[in-house]
Amino acid sequence: MLQGNLRTDNITAYTGDSVLLPCSCTDPHAKPESFTWKKRNTSSKTWQVITSESEQYRNRVQMCTAHSPGNLFLLISHLTQEDEGVYRCYLNQWNYKAIRLTIKGSGFIWEIMRVRLDPIAS
Repeated sequence: MLQGNLRTDNITAYTGDSVLLPCSCTDPHAKPESFTWKKRNTSSKTWQVITSESEQYRNRVQMCTAHSPGNLFLLISHLTQEDEGVYRCYLNQWNYKAIRLTIKGSGFIWEIMRVRLDPIAS
């Protein structure tokens, strides 16, 4: 069983940066036989399997288990706007965790403030 099973978490990252999408089994010592990461394709309304050979992710993703076999992380580097969307970590068809990844333009946020000057009555 995955922690946060059937729940959607939200993560925000910036273009050009890297992001680690977490996925953990409720038992950290569990040794899943296999797991799969998928991303929702909004135009075709399908789930696409993510691999390091996928055209969109070539040489930019790593699927790793950190410190225990029950941690099933997806690391995406050199983020682009196209990486934004909903991802799922699957142990099987009914056991998955979802993450909504939002990509912002850059690590620097500039705010522009407008000052409206009203004529002063004399």
